[in-house]
Amino acid sequence: MSEDIEAVRQKYEKQIQQITKRAEEDREAMHNKHMEQIDKLKAQYDEMIEQIGKKHEKMMSILMSELEEEKKRNNELMQLMQEF
Repeated sequence: MSEDIEAVRQKYEKQIQQITKRAEEDREAMHNKHMEQIDKLKAQYDEMIEQIGKKHEKMMSILMSELEEEKKRNNELMQLMQEF
């Protein structure tokens, strides 16, 4: 009788170990999947920041060019006003 109980105990103990091992493997796989998703999102974020930086530089270049043109016009206007 006690041998039967021991056999059943060992059987369930083995099943518990297998379930625990599978659960740990599943947890690790899910963790790795989430880390991959985080890496992809970080790469997308970095790309977006880079694109925003490029657009900002371009806009600043255009604005600086327009400012220089406005300065030239103002200087020309001042010279004309001084002539009169």
